[in-house]
Amino acid sequence: MSNFFLISYGLTRFINFLFSAATLIGMILLMAVFLLQFIPHPKKITPKVPQQYHLMIKLETKTYAALAPLRKAIPTRFNYKVLVKRKRINVDMEFSPLFAFVVLLIARVLLQGELWRIQEFTRKRIKPRDRGISELARPLRSKLSRAATLLHLSQAGRDQIFEGEGVLFPHEQKSGGMKAKVSMRLSLLSEISKAKRLLETTKRYLAFLAVDVVKSSQMKEGEDEVAIGYSFMAYKKFVEPIMGKHSMWKQAWTPDGLMAAFHDMDQAVSAGQEILRRLEEFNQNHNQLKTPFSIRLGVHGGELYFDPSDKLEEVSDHVIDVAGHLQKEADTNALWTTLSDIEKLEEKSRFRGIEKKVGGHSVYEWRPTYSRDSSNDLPKGP
Repeated sequence: MSNFFLISYGLTRFINFLFSAATLIGMILLMAVFLLQFIPHPKKITPKVPQQYHLMIKLETKTYAALAPLRKAIPTRFNYKVLVKRKRINVDMEFSPLFAFVVLLIARVLLQGELWRIQEFTRKRIKPRDRGISELARPLRSKLSRAATLLHLSQAGRDQIFEGEGVLFPHEQKSGGMKAKVSMRLSLLSEISKAKRLLETTKRYLAFLAVDVVKSSQMKEGEDEVAIGYSFMAYKKFVEPIMGKHSMWKQAWTPDGLMAAFHDMDQAVSAGQEILRRLEEFNQNHNQLKTPFSIRLGVHGGELYFDPSDKLEEVSDHVIDVAGHLQKEADTNALWTTLSDIEKLEEKSRFRGIEKKVGGHSVYEWRPTYSRDSSNDLPKGP
């Protein structure tokens, strides 16, 4: 069945190409014939007519002959008078080429759309065939995917790679005996080492702040749509300047939540603390809903592979997951973090240890209401 769809896909692409080329040529010819009416030229071929007009006359004559049924079905010829040098001259205009052009254009759009739909339908049903190691290695020759492909090939089957397969090494090296195999093995290991070093350049420490509005769906129940839109937009405008103030590196918004990345833990914690401190002011001055905004925050940091060109929403790592889990488990209007994160802070006061664990980490909590003597809850240094 897969072969049937494969043949159908190829046939559809071929038909689509032919139809597209034929209709384009036809539309160009029809428009040319229509515009010929505005160019003075002989209408019939006679011995006195110059040779350069012959093709023009033949094209015009054959086109009008092909459009004869259309000209009989509907009136396409219009006559009107124009004033030239104080004399009225009859002017005939034939619109059948223009009508045919419009019809052909509509048919081209409709039929090509249907051909594209059939082509996409068959493409989705083509079962990908299994590829051998030689095919999998082809991207290796491309500089753009060299490092990733080498790592993939090293896991796909060492014996085949070391034997050459005409992929990494010339065919003649396969018959070189043990020395050739050792040389190939060393070359491959060297390439893998380069790929790992390239990957290491993207490794960095980042602190992630996860923020989410508590029971946002219930807040919107029974509320005016305008008030909902205004309040949540105001909330986003309230949070974003605070993120920028504390040197946020990247961010990713969900409808009612935020995940932000910072270069160090102090920046992430300070941003979360400022949001909580100013939340009451926001509810008083900008929130138009009956229910005040309440939020949960989680902060966690660690080393991960994160290229600067990547988007935050496209990166998946355990460090980000822990920050999200801390936020989900946190109490309302509280910031949760871990013992290892607390130790990286310059200002450790006002965090209080709680008897909870998230992802195997001991949890510490911060609230705007905690006094400075709550620093006694922090673990004592040596």
